[in-house]
Order: sequence, then C-alpha cells, then structure tokens
Amino acid sequence: MKRLLLPLLIPLALAQAAASAAEPPVAAAAPAPVAPYLKSGMTRSGSLELRIACRKFESTNHTGTVVWLTGVSHIGTSNYYTRLQQHLDAMDVVLYEGVGDPQAAKGGEELAGSLQGGMARALGLVFQLEAIDYTRASFTNSDLTVAQLMRVIQESDDPAQTSKDLQELMASMQSGSILSRVMSGLGKWLEGSPKAQGYVLAVMIETMGALEGDIAEMRGLPPGLQKLMRVLVDERNKAVLADLKSLLARGKPPAAVSVFYGAAHMHDFEERLVEELGYRPVEDLWLPAMRLKPAEHGIDRSDLRIVRNLVRAQMQAALPPKRKAPAP
Repeated sequence: MKRLLLPLLIPLALAQAAASAAEPPVAAAAPAPVAPYLKSGMTRSGSLELRIACRKFESTNHTGTVVWLTGVSHIGTSNYYTRLQQHLDAMDVVLYEGVGDPQAAKGGEELAGSLQGGMARALGLVFQLEAIDYTRASFTNSDLTVAQLMRVIQESDDPAQTSKDLQELMASMQSGSILSRVMSGLGKWLEGSPKAQGYVLAVMIETMGALEGDIAEMRGLPPGLQKLMRVLVDERNKAVLADLKSLLARGKPPAAVSVFYGAAHMHDFEERLVEELGYRPVEDLWLPAMRLKPAEHGIDRSDLRIVRNLVRAQMQAALPPKRKAPAP
C-alpha cells in the first residue's frame, strides 16, 4: 500500500504547499458565487466518478440565442467524449479553445508525445484532441493567437517574469522535456500496475472535484504563477466574449452557441456572461468524465476511502471556505 501511494505525492505536493502558505489579505466584497462545474463522488454501483457540467444559459434581455458553457477535462473516457461530441453537434456554433488553433496540433509526434496524451494512455483514458472532431462546420476557434498572447503578457505588471513562466510551462508540455520523460516513465509503470493506476486516478478525480472548476481559488500559489493563470484564463475569456458578442449582434444570430473550454475557465466566463450580457443559468447537464471501479484495479474500498479522505483534507486546507452558490 505504501509503495503504491508514491504516485500520489505528485498531485498532493501542490495542495500541501498551498495549505502551508500564509493567508492572503481579506478582499473586498466578493462577487456572487458560481455553482461548481466539477463534482466527484461515489455512484450507487460503488464507482468513484468525476462529472463535469455543461450549463445552459438564457438571456434576461429576451434575445433568442441560448448559450451553453461546456466545461471539459482534457483527458477522460471514450464514452465521455462521445456524449460530449453529441452535445456539441446539436449547437449552431461552437467556440472552442486553442492558442494558434488546436487543429494544427492534431496527429503526428507532437500529439503522440504530449504530456496529456501520455497521461491519458497511462490511466486507460483518451486525450481530448484525439477524441473530439474539430473539423465540424459549426466549430470556430475562439482564442488568442500566440502573438496576441505575448502582447498581453508584455502589458502585464511583470512582463519578463510572466513571459518566463509561460515559456517554462509550454516547454514542460513538449515531448522530450524533463517532465515529459519523467511522466513517460511513470506512465509505463502505471500501465503495468492496475492498482497503482487506480490510486493515481482516484487522486486525480478527487483533486479536480475539490477544485470544482476554478483553479484560481487555490491559495498559496507563487505570485508569478498566479499572474500567469490570470492571463491564461481572464484574457482568453475576454477574446471568447468578444466573439460571442459579435454572434449576438448579427441580424440573424444563431439559436444555440456553446463555449467549449477547459472547466477552469468556466467560473470566470459565467460571471462575465451574467454581468456583461445579462444571461442566467437555467439547466445543468452533468457528464461523467472519469470513472474508477475499485474491483477492476484490485483496490479495497477501505483503502480507497483512506486515499479520498487524504486528498479531501489537503484540498480543504488549500482552498478558501466554500460559499453557497445560488440555485440555477
């Protein structure tokens, strides 16, 4: 059991560092809380599951366009992406993320050697870019270009440090990087050890479920990383909002639009959608993205309970007290 818990140290290290950090100054009046986009929990059949919300919004200004905020995990089960594709195919327009357009990265060694793709394979899951068809006529890339992203960074408070942090983050994700090689070795070990694979998957599910979709809520992150996360979330969300406003301003706007982005973007984007465009949430569609069946991995339920409680304790210390979100 102790040896199998070794892989848990990777995701728990971040939570432990955050928990030991000093409390931030008390902020002024906070905006109204947003309901979670990520949830983890046990199913009736005894599986541990991560679910991600697709949230429907209607305009309070009586415009006819329905907007869906479709949060996504970049790795998940094949069934998850099949259901997600069906949901997206029902939209007139899908505004998707991808600095420089993710279609350019599909296929080839870059994708095969990516950190996320390797992690997906190691956990018996699939990678988003391999599972979702971005060639649909309704799909439109809605993101900053590399040049725009660098321009935003140059206008930040500390452009040199923020640019350095971004370059290091991007380099770590490339095939051949130190992190990529480490994760590749870990992945090969996990593929040969169903029990270790199950424990790592359990930690991932519980960690993401505790975040509820808003990584910016994590306390104690280094200031440089906080600034970088704000750029990667806030500034890119502004670009999507501008594209959405253009769609709504058409003489005949689309009936249904989906913003298809990582779940970490959704809290901020929902606030913008409500405050700037007068929309309100009316419905949630929860899709199971990851599922761990303990028996298939040879994991005793009591051991799984220990792992879940450990992650919960770490994340509870790392995250601010929860506020009750308004009912949709």
